[in-house]
Amino acid sequence: MSSRSLLPRRLLTAPTCRSVIPSPPVRVGLLDGQLVANPTVAEQKTSKLNIVVAGTADGIVMVESGAFEVSEEKVVEALEFGHAQVKKIVAGIKQLHDQIKPKKVVVAPFRSIRASMTA
Repeated sequence: MSSRSLLPRRLLTAPTCRSVIPSPPVRVGLLDGQLVANPTVAEQKTSKLNIVVAGTADGIVMVESGAFEVSEEKVVEALEFGHAQVKKIVAGIKQLHDQIKPKKVVVAPFRSIRASMTA
């Protein structure tokens, strides 16, 4: 598996697809002037930009960042790039969900020890 492969690592969020809107994170780096999704640890050490973007197909919900003398335009470009990667992951999660058609598991409410002692 490629270190930059998006779907295999991010599909771990797929089980929550039915109950919660998935918001997978993507790390964006800037290597030799090119934006890179999920750079390796070694690449992160030389990257001029380190942004983690999490979101849904509709928008970005969380950003963490750090940078070395990067223009505002490049940061905006990185956010847009990261969100585009998030959209691909969300589409993959939805596709997987449609293929496996998971059934909702009903869990009985927790009954406390105190309640069982008084019953």
